Amino acid sequence: MPSAASGVRFAPGPFKYNGRVALALVPALLVTAGLGGRPVMGIFTIGTMLWYIMDTMQYREGAFTVGWGTLLLAQAGVSLNILFTYVNRPIMMSLLLSLMSGALLMLTGMWLTVQFRFIQMQYPAVVLAFERQVLTATLPVAAVMHAIGIAAVTELGDVPYYICAALCLMYHFLARPLESSFHQPKAGRAIGGVTRSAAEAVVQSKVDAFWLALAVAVLPATSYYAIHAAVINHWLHFWSVLVLLSAPVVYLSAVPDGLWWLPMSPRFVKGMSRLLLVLAALGLLAGFEGRVVFYAFMPFIQVPPPWNYITVSGALLGLVLLALAHVTGALGTAMDVAVAGSCLILCVTAGSLAVGVPFHWLPAPMAAAIGLATYYDSGNLRDWGLFVVGAFLSAGWFVHHHFWFLDFKVGFVHLHTVCKLAMAALLPALIVPGLVMNQTGRQLIGVLMLVQAELLCVLEEQMYGAHHHEEPGSGMMYPSYLVIATSAAGIAACQALYHGWSLPRWANWVVSTLYVAKLTMLVLPEAYLVLPAAVLLLTAGAPLYMYTTEQGKLRVRLGAWQGLAHVLATVVAVGLARFAVFDVVQWSALGRPHEGVLLGALLVVTAASLLPLITRCWAHNQTAMRLVVMVGVSGLLLAILQPPLPRMGGAACPQLPFALCPRLWDERHVPLHDADDVAVWGSGLGRREHWPRWLLVAAAGIGLLGLSGAVPGSRAPFARLLVGAAVGWLVGDYLALEVMPGQVILQVLVIATSMLVVAFITLLQNPLLGSPSWLPLLAAAWAGAFVVSLVLQTSLPLPDIQRFRRLYPDSALQVESERREAVQASLLGVFAGHALLLAFSLKLKMSAALHQLGRKQQGAAYSAGDPYARPHKASLPGPPDFFCGVVPGNVLSNLGKAVQLEGAAGLAVRRLSREGLAWVPTAGNIATLLAFGICVYLNMYMTGGAAEALVLLAPLLLMLSPDPLLLRHLGERQRYLPPVMAVSAYLAATAQLQVQGWLRSRR
Repeated sequence: MPSAASGVRFAPGPFKYNGRVALALVPALLVTAGLGGRPVMGIFTIGTMLWYIMDTMQYREGAFTVGWGTLLLAQAGVSLNILFTYVNRPIMMSLLLSLMSGALLMLTGMWLTVQFRFIQMQYPAVVLAFERQVLTATLPVAAVMHAIGIAAVTELGDVPYYICAALCLMYHFLARPLESSFHQPKAGRAIGGVTRSAAEAVVQSKVDAFWLALAVAVLPATSYYAIHAAVINHWLHFWSVLVLLSAPVVYLSAVPDGLWWLPMSPRFVKGMSRLLLVLAALGLLAGFEGRVVFYAFMPFIQVPPPWNYITVSGALLGLVLLALAHVTGALGTAMDVAVAGSCLILCVTAGSLAVGVPFHWLPAPMAAAIGLATYYDSGNLRDWGLFVVGAFLSAGWFVHHHFWFLDFKVGFVHLHTVCKLAMAALLPALIVPGLVMNQTGRQLIGVLMLVQAELLCVLEEQMYGAHHHEEPGSGMMYPSYLVIATSAAGIAACQALYHGWSLPRWANWVVSTLYVAKLTMLVLPEAYLVLPAAVLLLTAGAPLYMYTTEQGKLRVRLGAWQGLAHVLATVVAVGLARFAVFDVVQWSALGRPHEGVLLGALLVVTAASLLPLITRCWAHNQTAMRLVVMVGVSGLLLAILQPPLPRMGGAACPQLPFALCPRLWDERHVPLHDADDVAVWGSGLGRREHWPRWLLVAAAGIGLLGLSGAVPGSRAPFARLLVGAAVGWLVGDYLALEVMPGQVILQVLVIATSMLVVAFITLLQNPLLGSPSWLPLLAAAWAGAFVVSLVLQTSLPLPDIQRFRRLYPDSALQVESERREAVQASLLGVFAGHALLLAFSLKLKMSAALHQLGRKQQGAAYSAGDPYARPHKASLPGPPDFFCGVVPGNVLSNLGKAVQLEGAAGLAVRRLSREGLAWVPTAGNIATLLAFGICVYLNMYMTGGAAEALVLLAPLLLMLSPDPLLLRHLGERQRYLPPVMAVSAYLAATAQLQVQGWLRSRR
């Protein structure tokens, strides 16, 4: 840190502690989303997508606004959900929940704010204040939300222990001294006049750190007391409180800079840390004995009381004191190694006698203690070998004496196999520390750690999953916190050994991946997800660990055959993990998933697994990135649309010789098929498989392929016209087959109008040579087809008339009338969608003209030295050519002079007229009004005219624009007038009709 004499200058830059803050806030946000339910989850999902899109498009202000808007809407959703469910909890608890969720979302907004550089440049003081709030207030607020989430997934009595671990972890990352992300150790004037001295470069103050340390030390024990207040007088709870009070103090005293907030000299702080460490360790030892040793392991202690308490306490106290002497550096300086070795032998012997080791077996633990003591003095690997042999034989006796005589299965394996696996996993744990301390056998260490990780995965999966195969109410043999603890310890050990050059790179990758995959058993224990998850993670992460960037280069050069091999391996891994994907989707959906959802999930998993390969090796290749994104988007489309799949090769065996049966699913994993309902309930009149949904999937795929530019030349205007025609044909074909089955003429008209709409939109946004002349003709053709379709619909015969008359002989005419009305409503719905697309595209064209005009006016005003220049009045050019020469300009010249638009709208129309598009605002208004009118009619038909629906339909009128013919005086300030007038008029008319109906009924 710079000296206090040198200045510290505010320097905008990236926030350096995103990972630390995310570790605390992201789980808390997930809990908040759970409190809010599906609406809040939807708000978070949509808001995140919009924020990502705007951030990718460099709309920083828009991304900032969307982020805060999402958080405000999420808080409203959480508060409403808490208020609606307040009957299940006290009112004060509901208010506190709402307050804590609001504080969490406020901190999230501050975290979001400090990411934006324009905020850093304009408001440096605010950014510094937000940075301090995020790094100090996150710990207590996130701890409360973590406690709520932990209580929802585990037993209430275990919550304080998890909270203790979470608080220590957050203190380690957030409460120790952190240098500000926005300071630069240079003297000079700062941006916005904000400067700091070097002593103030640390974000947290000592007072903040003191309160955070106090929260870490007190909150776990306080929560335990609150949970067990009714029975707190029991000795078991006293030992538990002692453990929860001592463990945080041990951590604060042992971790570097844990007590940096003490206002004393560094020497005094170091002495105070050692004193607190000794006292807290003794308290932790006493609590551990009372809560664990003499409570859970009392059957294994063979010495009668009171000697059992004396021997066990003496042995554990001696071992703890020796460990403290080693940690504090007193062993070998203040304490002789020979004396320490003698104490170690005595402690081990006492402990062995306490657990009932016979005298003829007593040399084994003594040999282990002698080997460890002599190795500490000599550093000879043979002495460590003596320790390994003695410890392994002692563990073998313990397992054989207490467990080998039992005859039952744990999960799907016998207890003898579990004992063998445990002993095999113990051996690498004994050998590896000696090899690491002697800095030898680097590859051997990797092999041993890999073997141990594999054994632990198999052993823990069988032991943890055994509880879920037994009857409800049975005790858990292997708790979940041990799964988390072993995984965390394994990953930490791998990282420490790798950075200490004691573990090869391949071992760090494989072993860490296995420990991460081991955590999947917590999600769905009965599905045994560890093996498929490990295979998938190893395949996906292979490019990150196999290839490293050369010095001075940003990317890895990879051959095409290597990339293809990785892609094929990823596809094979996803195929092997398909049953795991099925189980996870089934668990998430709370039922048997649809086959389209499963196929989409497999594609999404494939795309996610290929992202590491793309980001590491082909980040510069936009085609590869777009193809991977297309695979993921295709998976989402399949999951949303759920098209049917053929059963042969899916869940049923195809007809092949030699009884070959290549298929995607097996008897235990059979997805839901659309034909299942038909097989159970019969075909009826409306039940059929929706094969036309594949047309929508194909349309989306072609559209994405054309927009992505992955195919050379796909961005040319003519190519886009062809892509648009293909998309229009596919979407029109889907609408024709699903909405009007059996009516060929109407189907042809729907397909033709869909193609006309897509061609119109494509030519409007990507004009070809002479295309403005065709746009009015395309619009007129669509309008004519609309009218013809409505006329033909009333006169064409309906399909399957005889079938309906046979099924409904008493009400054939009524059923036919209802069917005709339904077809008419469906046809109107199709054309309403067409009109909305036309109106939206025309509105975008008008907005683009206004945007370009605004930029030109701003540039002209600034060049003239008047930054506050206002737009002037403008009229249509004279004589204008309406509809690109279809209507000559001199015919309507007088009308063009009469209808004048003021301000930017007139200039925009003038600009559009130069392109032959002066009719765009008028046509857009006509399409908007037509779509709104059709939607109001459909609301009358479907809901009987529900007023709530019009509130949802009224925002469509925001697409109206000022035009020379219909809405001359609709300015920017009056843009909300049409929706308000529409809702008011509809509500007034509805109320009048209801009053008239009530008066008639009274007569």
